[in-house]
Amino acid sequence: MDDEPCKAREMIGKSDWDRLDDEDLVAATGVGELAAFDALVRRYRGAAIAVARPLVGAAHAEDVAQDAFLLAFRSLPQLDDPARFGAWLAAITRYRAFRVVRGAAFRHEAGCVPFDDAICVDGACPDPGDEAADAVERAAMADAIGRLTPEYEVALRLHYYEGQTAREIAEFLGITVATAKWRLHRGRQLLRAELDEAWGATAPADNHQEGTNHEDEIRESVA
Repeated sequence: MDDEPCKAREMIGKSDWDRLDDEDLVAATGVGELAAFDALVRRYRGAAIAVARPLVGAAHAEDVAQDAFLLAFRSLPQLDDPARFGAWLAAITRYRAFRVVRGAAFRHEAGCVPFDDAICVDGACPDPGDEAADAVERAAMADAIGRLTPEYEVALRLHYYEGQTAREIAEFLGITVATAKWRLHRGRQLLRAELDEAWGATAPADNHQEGTNHEDEIRESVA
């Protein structure tokens, strides 16, 4: 029996799990360090939700992501390359999302109909967070991103909301860096067109509040 502690357990305490790379976190999880898997959840939770959202809608994306993490945890011994945990999780998330979409109970509950076998009709899966009057512009921005086709929507959400670079997006989605860069480039063009249609030829600059948020960054980058 090999009683040599794994590299991750030798290097750090529990408060520092977030500093390790995926490979070490997977190895630590495999020897019973649940805190290591918690770090993976923190690292990829937003990205998993971004992958699920175009398929099941905002109201169900978090549940799908949670299911994907549970399945990933149980299936971790089957992961051949721990360094590719992110791409593996993305594939699991898409699998869980398609399973949900195919369920008749989900369609009845959410009021969604199939579009390319997976996409909720615009407006059928509302985001319950758009309530306050001062969130109208943010809601319009989120709606505009949500109207893009899934490949562009996911790329923009990963970049703007999760802070991922083109290389990180490529690794997470299992695509080439060139493809990731193209999706970001083309996605910005399509988003600009959506915003022009929603707001007119010029975005409402008067409503621009001091400070920085995701919507500000997106607006500036597509202008």
